[in-house]
Amino acid sequence: MYTNFLKTIKNHILIRKNVKIKIKYTNNNINIIKILLKKDFIECTRIHKEKTKCFLILTLKHKFKIFLKFISKPSVRIYSNYKQIYNILNNNRIGIIIISTSIGIITEKEASIKKIGGELLFKIW
Repeated sequence: MYTNFLKTIKNHILIRKNVKIKIKYTNNNINIIKILLKKDFIECTRIHKEKTKCFLILTLKHKFKIFLKFISKPSVRIYSNYKQIYNILNNNRIGIIIISTSIGIITEKEASIKKIGGELLFKIW
Protein backbone atom coordinates (compact mmCIF):
# COMPACT_ATOMS: atom_id res chain seq x y z
CA MET A 1 0.00 0.00 0.00
CA TYR A 2 1.20 3.51 -0.72
CA THR A 3 0.74 4.67 2.89
CA ASN A 4 3.78 2.71 4.16
CA PHE A 5 5.92 4.25 1.44
CA LEU A 6 4.69 7.77 2.23
CA LYS A 7 5.12 7.30 6.00
CA THR A 8 8.71 6.27 5.37
CA ILE A 9 9.30 9.43 3.35
CA LYS A 10 7.58 11.57 5.99
CA ASN A 11 9.73 10.09 8.79
CA HIS A 12 12.95 10.68 6.83
CA ILE A 13 11.87 14.28 6.21
CA LEU A 14 11.20 14.84 9.92
CA ILE A 15 14.57 13.50 11.08
CA ARG A 16 16.31 15.21 8.12
CA LYS A 17 18.44 12.23 7.20
CA ASN A 18 20.10 12.28 3.82
CA VAL A 19 19.83 8.52 3.62
CA LYS A 20 18.67 6.43 0.73
CA ILE A 21 15.17 5.07 1.30
CA LYS A 22 14.43 1.45 0.41
CA ILE A 23 10.81 0.70 -0.52
CA LYS A 24 8.89 -2.12 -2.17
CA TYR A 25 8.57 -2.22 -5.94
CA THR A 26 4.82 -1.91 -6.67
CA ASN A 27 2.85 -0.25 -9.44
CA ASN A 28 1.33 2.33 -7.07
CA ASN A 29 4.75 3.26 -5.68
CA ILE A 30 6.19 3.56 -9.20
CA ASN A 31 3.37 5.87 -10.32
CA ILE A 32 3.70 8.09 -7.24
CA ILE A 33 7.49 8.26 -7.63
CA LYS A 34 7.14 9.30 -11.29
CA ILE A 35 4.97 12.23 -10.23
CA LEU A 36 7.33 13.22 -7.40
CA LEU A 37 10.33 13.04 -9.75
CA LYS A 38 8.52 15.21 -12.31
CA LYS A 39 7.73 17.81 -9.61
CA ASP A 40 11.33 17.74 -8.18
CA PHE A 41 10.55 16.34 -4.73
CA ILE A 42 12.83 13.32 -5.27
CA GLU A 43 16.41 13.58 -6.49
CA CYS A 44 16.93 10.14 -8.01
CA THR A 45 15.70 6.54 -7.98
CA ARG A 46 17.10 3.17 -8.92
CA ILE A 47 15.94 -0.44 -8.87
CA HIS A 48 17.70 -2.90 -6.57
CA LYS A 49 17.20 -6.68 -6.83
CA GLU A 50 17.75 -9.12 -4.00
CA LYS A 51 17.23 -12.74 -5.08
CA THR A 52 13.58 -12.74 -6.25
CA LYS A 53 12.45 -9.43 -4.72
CA CYS A 54 12.76 -5.98 -6.27
CA PHE A 55 13.13 -2.75 -4.30
CA LEU A 56 13.33 0.92 -5.19
CA ILE A 57 16.11 3.03 -3.71
CA LEU A 58 15.33 6.75 -3.74
CA THR A 59 17.03 9.89 -2.54
CA LEU A 60 15.03 12.91 -1.35
CA LYS A 61 15.96 16.51 -2.00
CA HIS A 62 16.80 18.18 1.30
CA LYS A 63 17.46 21.68 0.01
CA PHE A 64 13.99 22.76 1.06
CA LYS A 65 11.37 21.64 3.55
CA ILE A 66 8.79 19.16 2.26
CA PHE A 67 5.37 18.85 3.88
CA LEU A 68 3.16 15.82 3.41
CA LYS A 69 -0.49 15.49 4.47
CA PHE A 70 -2.58 12.34 4.09
CA ILE A 71 -6.11 13.02 2.88
CA SER A 72 -7.65 9.56 2.47
CA LYS A 73 -6.93 7.01 5.14
CA PRO A 74 -7.78 3.30 5.19
CA SER A 75 -10.68 3.97 7.56
CA VAL A 76 -11.99 7.10 5.80
CA ARG A 77 -11.75 7.36 2.02
CA ILE A 78 -12.36 10.79 0.49
CA TYR A 79 -13.59 10.96 -3.10
CA SER A 80 -14.13 14.04 -5.24
CA ASN A 81 -15.00 14.96 -8.78
CA TYR A 82 -12.68 17.19 -10.77
CA LYS A 83 -14.70 20.36 -10.08
CA GLN A 84 -14.55 20.12 -6.29
CA ILE A 85 -10.88 19.28 -5.76
CA TYR A 86 -9.73 22.89 -5.43
CA ASN A 87 -12.76 23.87 -3.34
CA ILE A 88 -12.18 21.07 -0.82
CA LEU A 89 -8.45 21.25 -0.16
CA ASN A 90 -6.34 23.45 -2.36
CA ASN A 91 -7.70 26.95 -1.77
CA ASN A 92 -4.22 28.47 -1.62
CA ARG A 93 -3.03 26.55 -4.73
CA ILE A 94 0.28 25.62 -3.08
CA GLY A 95 1.68 22.15 -3.72
CA ILE A 96 0.09 19.24 -5.51
CA ILE A 97 -2.66 16.76 -4.67
CA ILE A 98 -2.22 13.16 -5.79
CA ILE A 99 -5.42 11.40 -6.90
CA SER A 100 -6.14 7.75 -7.63
CA THR A 101 -8.46 7.59 -10.65
CA SER A 102 -9.73 4.96 -13.04
CA ILE A 103 -6.83 5.71 -15.42
CA GLY A 104 -4.14 5.60 -12.72
CA ILE A 105 -2.50 7.87 -10.15
CA ILE A 106 -2.32 11.48 -11.36
CA THR A 107 -2.12 15.05 -10.02
CA GLU A 108 -5.10 17.35 -9.53
CA LYS A 109 -4.14 19.43 -12.58
CA GLU A 110 -4.16 16.39 -14.85
CA ALA A 111 -7.51 15.32 -13.37
CA SER A 112 -9.07 18.70 -14.11
CA ILE A 113 -7.71 18.65 -17.68
CA LYS A 114 -9.03 15.12 -18.28
CA LYS A 115 -12.24 15.93 -16.34
CA ILE A 116 -12.16 12.88 -14.07
CA GLY A 117 -12.38 12.50 -10.30
CA GLY A 118 -11.22 9.88 -7.85
CA GLU A 119 -9.87 9.20 -4.40
CA LEU A 120 -7.74 12.00 -2.93
CA LEU A 121 -4.63 10.28 -1.60
CA PHE A 122 -2.33 13.00 -0.21
CA LYS A 123 -1.07 16.55 -0.61
CA ILE A 124 2.61 17.46 -0.83
CA TRP A 125 4.10 20.96 -0.80
